[in-house]
Amino acid sequence: MLGAYRLERPLGHGGFGEVWLAVHDGLRRKAALKLLRPDRLGERSLRRFEVERESLRLLAHPNVAKIYDAGTAPDATPFIAMEFIEGVPITQYCERMRLTIDERLALMATVCDAMHYVHLQGIIHRDLSPDNILVALSGPDEGQPKIIDFGIARSATPFVRLSEGTIGEGLGHVVGKLLYMSPEQAEAGPGGVDARTDVYALGVILYEMLAGVLPLDDDRLRASPFSQAVRSILETNRPAPGTRVRELDPEKRRALAEARRESDGEAVAKRLEGRVRFLPLTAMHVDRSRRFASASAMAEDIRNWLAGRDYVQAAEDPWWDRSWRHVVRHRVLWGAIAAALLALVAGVVGTTMGLQEARRSAAIAEDRLALSESVIAYLTDDLLGADEQSAAPGDTTVEELLASAPARIDRRFAERPAVRARLLGALGAWAIQTGQREHADEVLANARAAAEVAGADPATLAGIDLQRSEALWRLGRADEAEALAQTAVDAFTAARGADDPVTLAARNQLANAIKHAGRPQDAEPLYRQLLADRTRVLSATHLDTLITEHNLALAIFMQAKAATDPAVKSAKLDEAIDIESGNWARTKRSLGAGHEQALAAGSEVAAMLQSADRLGDAERVYAEIVPVMRDRLGGGHWRTRTTGANYGRLLLKAGRLDRAVPELDAALASFKSRLGPVSGDTAVIAAWLAEAYERRGEGNRAEGTLVELYESMIAAPPSAERDRLARQQAGRIAELLERTGDAARAAPWRAKADDSSGG
Repeated sequence: MLGAYRLERPLGHGGFGEVWLAVHDGLRRKAALKLLRPDRLGERSLRRFEVERESLRLLAHPNVAKIYDAGTAPDATPFIAMEFIEGVPITQYCERMRLTIDERLALMATVCDAMHYVHLQGIIHRDLSPDNILVALSGPDEGQPKIIDFGIARSATPFVRLSEGTIGEGLGHVVGKLLYMSPEQAEAGPGGVDARTDVYALGVILYEMLAGVLPLDDDRLRASPFSQAVRSILETNRPAPGTRVRELDPEKRRALAEARRESDGEAVAKRLEGRVRFLPLTAMHVDRSRRFASASAMAEDIRNWLAGRDYVQAAEDPWWDRSWRHVVRHRVLWGAIAAALLALVAGVVGTTMGLQEARRSAAIAEDRLALSESVIAYLTDDLLGADEQSAAPGDTTVEELLASAPARIDRRFAERPAVRARLLGALGAWAIQTGQREHADEVLANARAAAEVAGADPATLAGIDLQRSEALWRLGRADEAEALAQTAVDAFTAARGADDPVTLAARNQLANAIKHAGRPQDAEPLYRQLLADRTRVLSATHLDTLITEHNLALAIFMQAKAATDPAVKSAKLDEAIDIESGNWARTKRSLGAGHEQALAAGSEVAAMLQSADRLGDAERVYAEIVPVMRDRLGGGHWRTRTTGANYGRLLLKAGRLDRAVPELDAALASFKSRLGPVSGDTAVIAAWLAEAYERRGEGNRAEGTLVELYESMIAAPPSAERDRLARQQAGRIAELLERTGDAARAAPWRAKADDSSGG
């Protein structure tokens, strides 16, 4: 016995201690009990042991081992009682379960998320290896990775004290496992280590998970003198994982392929020679400035690879790969442009009677061929060419492209207004889909002007009006949007009939505009009639029908939020939840849980449940959709960041502070990245995160969060909005310090809050 713990059997031992499987006599709970060896009870080892206890106390994450208890046995032996994980190292788990390459990557993304959480708590692990990332084989956490063993962790921020200076940071002192050790850690130079040190180890582990071998020859390193081994880590290039696979003997390659459910070793090597190779190679770069900036960035690019999106930080791909993914990712734009191109080149007149008619047909064909070649030249030279040369990868090129494309189109097709109208219309549709609403309105206005010059028919003009209507109501100009949508409904009804799908789409857009004009009670009957018509004309599970039902639920939800009568509010809210819950279930069955419309419906179900104070139900919905949303849409998508922020707010409201912090921190990073520090939304989420820290008793972190955003605000270009938000932020900092009784430090912040200059 050791206090309340009965030692069952030893699990392992190391240089400083032993780990035992133990059972708490009162709670009947299994624990991994870590004991410091009696012969290592010196001052240095005691301090290191205390570091681990402090580290684990700070951490509360589903993928980090929990600490149950810590103390000293009657014989003065220090101990830590941790969560017992019936699992195996992550590399063994991958081989045992025969995980595919994609499944291995998804598992590593989860580990990266957990490691990012650890870093956010101000802790660097410094000893990551497969042995310290266990995957549970049974129980409620089956299949989930757990990070363990923080015995040589160190603080990454001034807010966390882990007895730094007592755990071997000095020049020439090396800690950690050499084969997974970053160059800066192996060298133990004066530059120190940071979060990217752990990113390096994650890269080595990912490499091993994918290729089955380490990037450097482990047998040779183990056999080398220590100084030579360190020199190899510093100077040896890391080969691509596919290269290491090809070096294996045929039997090992066969076993490797079988464990990854691939046809043969050659198939594994080819896959690992593709884009996926940049993930471990970027993480393991000898120059840490060229690694992923954080474990979160590594997770994001892993998910980008899984979703077929461009990398954000991983090494650049060949321009033709990026161009093709650009086409796939923005299929709305390219589908619209392809349709425009087909319409432009179609209609070549076939064989006709008489020489004169044949010559005239040939002239038409030649003209259309020249036109099609000019459109193709625009696509390849201007759009794709611009994307290739852009310094900003991935979706950050969208705004740049939209800013320059209209002028390029006008120059190249100055004498062809019909072509300009088609291409600008396609560009406007794409701008709406990617959230570039200001650009969309401008581009679509130009498209309509070009169509009018070309003598377009009323239905064509109505189609452009309908697109512009969506851009306008999303910009908050709902009255203008309503007028344009009504014009489009009238034109399509006259040209195509009331039941034509295009007319039905125009009616949906009209109801949207009315709803966003602040009249959801007027939009509701329009949605109800449209839902009946689309069910009759299309089907109950057609995407357009599901969207209308979703919009109906939102209109009712808006009425519930505006109602002052508690009975009316409750009835409307219950009705909205019933409709949207049914819509979400049908959308998942029809289109799949990862479809964007299913994610939109799930997000609204959670928001409605949250409004009804059904926090447990809302949390379960958020827990289901948020990981899928991040995987399918990416962390930077507006819906992902908004839903993640709402999830964090719910967890904060429910008192789930340890889970609220990482969600709100991720949301804040995304909002700051996309909207900048001078944003009311960014400031509100920072306030939520600070509240979570404060309620956890981490006043320093709460203050740091608010001060960091304030400093970012005042560093932005001067504006009235910047000054207003900076004053608000200074007020929040003053209120925090006043609550903690630090009136002296609160006073200058209170003065800044009252200062009309905002500074």
